[in-house]
Amino acid sequence: MSHLIEAPDTGAALAGLTEAEKWAVHIPGPDDLYAAPSHAAAVFVAEHHNKTTLPAIQKIMDSKPPEERRMYPPIECITAEVVPWPWDAAEHEESLSDDWPEFLEEHGLTVDGVAYASRNATTKDMFDGGESAGPDPS
Repeated sequence: MSHLIEAPDTGAALAGLTEAEKWAVHIPGPDDLYAAPSHAAAVFVAEHHNKTTLPAIQKIMDSKPPEERRMYPPIECITAEVVPWPWDAAEHEESLSDDWPEFLEEHGLTVDGVAYASRNATTKDMFDGGESAGPDPS
C-alpha cells in the first residue's frame, strides 16, 4: 500500500521575487542546496525530483518490512522545493559550476536538456498536466 505525500506548492513562498534573484533547489539533508541557473530550471528539476525520485523511493519503502522502513527518511523530508539562493552571487556561480552538473546527472538529467526544457515548456507540460512548482517570478 502506497502512502505518497503531495509535494508542497513551492510557488507560494516565491511571490514578489524576480528573475534577478539567484535560485536554488532545496532538498533537505546534507549538501541540500543546489544553485540553479534560472528559476525555470530550478522549477523543472524540483518537479522532476518530486514526480520521479520520490515515488521510486516510496515504492522501495513500501516493499520493505516495517522494521526496515525506518532506515529511510520520511518522504516529506526529501521533497524538493525552489528557494532563493541565500548567499552571494560568487558562491552561486561556484555552486552552479561545481555542483549543478553532478546533481542533474544523479537525477538522470543533463545541463543542456534542462536548459532546453526550461526555455521551451512549462513543467505542467512535461509531467502529468498538473500545476507547476511555482509561478513565473517576473
